[in-house]
Amino acid sequence: MLTNQGYRAVSPIRIDWLNQFDFENALQQSRQVSKPVLLDFHDPACVGCQLLERVTYSDPIVMSAIAEQVIPLRVITTEPDSASRPIIARYISISSPTIQLLSPEGTVYHCWRGAPRHTRPARGYRGVFCEATGHLSPSLFLAQLLVGRGKMALKQECYEEAVQLFTEVLTEYRADNEATKEALYWCTMMSS
Repeated sequence: MLTNQGYRAVSPIRIDWLNQFDFENALQQSRQVSKPVLLDFHDPACVGCQLLERVTYSDPIVMSAIAEQVIPLRVITTEPDSASRPIIARYISISSPTIQLLSPEGTVYHCWRGAPRHTRPARGYRGVFCEATGHLSPSLFLAQLLVGRGKMALKQECYEEAVQLFTEVLTEYRADNEATKEALYWCTMMSS
């Protein structure tokens, strides 16, 4: 079954997260299959992370979009090990949940938050903060994923695809002010 966003709602499906030990493998897969890496910074004790997991990542349309469009990689931010420390140091800006789309070379196409509110210090790690309140609904997640994919298309000079993705954000996800502002910006920049 196809939704109006073009993703198949397939059941049962689950997200097969790679972990910090698979980071280089995820980048290599990204090169081979021309999909970005979805890098998810996660703290199991974080309220925003719990909501993201329970509501957004369990949504069949979100799970299908992730399975079809990205290589999913999750890094747990609590008690970092030798594999997760360099990833956290390189990519996390301040808080978890933080979600990023990475190129096969490891550069960030797009970054968004899993809980768009204020932060509090995380337990056990000085450089990471956890979102205290807020929630990224499935539709807001999908809007941000489209923006990220649009930015990826721009970077790859696939302008027609970028316009299509940004237009989809503007028509399907008008409730997400952040995503629509960015999509409108890129559409305006490409038309001038």
